[in-house]
Amino acid sequence: MKSVKMRSLFANLTVIVISVFFIAIVVYGATTIGDNINTGGDLTVLGHASTTNATTTGYLYVGTDITEPAGWDFGIGDLIVTDDTFMNSQATTSASLWVGSGGTANNINLAGGDLYVQNDAEIDGTVYLSNVSGNTTITGRATTTENFVAGSTNTAATTTVTLGSSSGEVGAGVCLKIRRNEGWTYCYVVGTAFVCGATSCE
Repeated sequence: MKSVKMRSLFANLTVIVISVFFIAIVVYGATTIGDNINTGGDLTVLGHASTTNATTTGYLYVGTDITEPAGWDFGIGDLIVTDDTFMNSQATTSASLWVGSGGTANNINLAGGDLYVQNDAEIDGTVYLSNVSGNTTITGRATTTENFVAGSTNTAATTTVTLGSSSGEVGAGVCLKIRRNEGWTYCYVVGTAFVCGATSCE
């Protein structure tokens, strides 16, 4: 009788050990937390982590350590991503958007939806502007399908339109190509005379 009890005890212990062993393997491969988890130290995940909601009362740093840009102060709500970021929907800022790692914003206050681009910007679509301030330099061709107005709606405004080389280089000149129904009319300046005709001055 004693021998039977010992065999039964041994069998039960064997089952328990094997169960604990397999549970450890399953937990090592994938752990599911069905309730809250609290930790006073670091939480390290070597594989993937999925969550339906994520909240932090500090900052969130995604990726490897980098040299933080100006303005990053590890403050509450700060987010830094060290590699690419893709958003499949709309991205909105209530303050401003700064594109580039440096530069100086000289004419905007970085508030109310301002956009600052440190270097070049290429737009393949259409740009709608209600106002342009400062000087505008165009190194290529500017085309308009509507009227071009120089000046102000104020009849007392004094407007100057400058055509030609501002440096006065030899050979520099201006050719105005004006479309008529039957062809083109070309206008240019000879000395102080303004000449127009059918001969191209381009």
